[in-house]
Amino acid sequence: MDDSDSDYVTASITGPIVLSEIEFKMAKDGFDWMIEEAFLDNNKVVD
Repeated sequence: MDDSDSDYVTASITGPIVLSEIEFKMAKDGFDWMIEEAFLDNNKVVD
């Protein structure tokens, strides 16, 4: 019983991690874009 319980916990933990890696890459791309936009906006304000 203990082994099956630990397997279930491992599966429930590794599942979200795989998804979060993909989501992290997507979020990072969007975050980089937001930084670029903010940087350009700041330059406009300075000018």
